[in-house]
Amino acid sequence: MTHCNDQLIDQLLTQAEQEGRCLIPPSTAIRKALLRRTGGTVVSPMPGLFARKTH
Repeated sequence: MTHCNDQLIDQLLTQAEQEGRCLIPPSTAIRKALLRRTGGTVVSPMPGLFARKTH
């Protein structure tokens, strides 16, 4: 994953947390990147929804 995607995902997760919701990825590329992160720093409570494990 590129550094640019890392920054975008962090921004999107932060925005979702501030709004009190899970992240719905805006594109297929971001969704795939989040799926690669699941089990590490990201969880997926339902298909298509993502959140930081610590949140």
